[in-house]
Amino acid sequence: MTMKQTMLGLDELVSRTYAHIGQSIPEDRLYKVTTISQFAGKIGTATLGTYLGLGLAGTFLAGFISGMAIDGADGVLNFAGWRGDLNTSIDNAADDGYGFARKYNKAIRLPVFLTGLAFVGKTAYDIVNYILTGEPIKDGIQHAITGLGFLSLASSMYLKDSSPALLKKESPLRRAYNHIRREYFSWEY
Repeated sequence: MTMKQTMLGLDELVSRTYAHIGQSIPEDRLYKVTTISQFAGKIGTATLGTYLGLGLAGTFLAGFISGMAIDGADGVLNFAGWRGDLNTSIDNAADDGYGFARKYNKAIRLPVFLTGLAFVGKTAYDIVNYILTGEPIKDGIQHAITGLGFLSLASSMYLKDSSPALLKKESPLRRAYNHIRREYFSWEY
């Protein structure tokens, strides 16, 4: 299995999870939920600038640039969703003029999600390390805020793109299990 196939399978697995969550959100409230999630994600992208060590002005500039690059397209889609400009039909989604923003979100949503998981995981590691060894937690709050912000932003991206049709497909984990079973455990006697 190539790296691209692995990443696409992981993206589909995360998408399926958000499709389950998205089913419980009424269509008229979807963009309210994703806008709140995206604004919470602004905290994560803004704190990203603090890791560069550029001082206060550099931190604000880096946070602004990273925020525009990471969640600018998501903000455009949220704004268009609030106005009712987005075509929610999957068949005609590219015809509404927001095709680039959708493709951009789809391309960066998994890295944003994984970045959030990494920062939250680092926070969890620091807490366990503190409990076991007494070593002080350095930048724990900053890691937690950045991680939760990135996960919130990824949630906004995945929820807007959730499709009930995705739930009808076989899950990537089931496909992997069946592949391994067929390839390695199908002995004929």
